Amino acid sequence: MKENFIAIMSSVVGNGSKYTATRLAKEIVRNFEDEEKRVLLLDFNFDYPYLARELIEEGEHPTVDDVFPLLTESLEENKKILKEYIIETMVDGVDLLKGTNFAGMVNHLSPDQIQYTIDAAKDSYEYVVAVIAPTMNNLATIYSLINADKLV
Repeated sequence: MKENFIAIMSSVVGNGSKYTATRLAKEIVRNFEDEEKRVLLLDFNFDYPYLARELIEEGEHPTVDDVFPLLTESLEENKKILKEYIIETMVDGVDLLKGTNFAGMVNHLSPDQIQYTIDAAKDSYEYVVAVIAPTMNNLATIYSLINADKLV
């Protein structure tokens, strides 16, 4: 797999991790010479799942809650599932997988769901920029830290 997974973790709530992730994704795509490459913003901060709201049109959008129950052990199948639930943002080259609709209620997640999502994202995108919670009570935070190629 590519070494392309960047985890953004704020030391305290409200300290700019979502802003940093969004700016980083925009800067990465700005520097691509090949316009076919894309960046995925991944909202794994399940305590405050509000990443990139300003980059998508208002309305109902799929979230990780829609993706997680469908994932299997097959990387290729998971890549297809992920592709169906990704939201194209208003920024060319930047896509988004929205966070949960159940903010703060992360006990229903399994480690496999998180790992399968990370693996499919890393294999599908040139870069994945994940925002994670500043607490360790969140499986997405723990698995993102384990899988991160870079931590900001």
